[in-house]
Amino acid sequence: LEPDERNWLEHLSVVGGRLTPEFLLAAFPATRRPEIDDVLARLVRKGWVLWAVTCLVLDYKLRHKGK
Repeated sequence: LEPDERNWLEHLSVVGGRLTPEFLLAAFPATRRPEIDDVLARLVRKGWVLWAVTCLVLDYKLRHKGK
């Protein structure tokens, strides 16, 4: 893993099973939504995070497309 991905895994371990983007934004207010979407997608592709999180991110993007 890249250093930023390792750092995010440490962050995610603190929040436990609450890996919704909305919760992560509240837990880490200095982080923007695109960064969370990106890191979650990368960690899913690499097998570190479950696919269900990516489904949440994709659902959000579809609901907010063009806004």
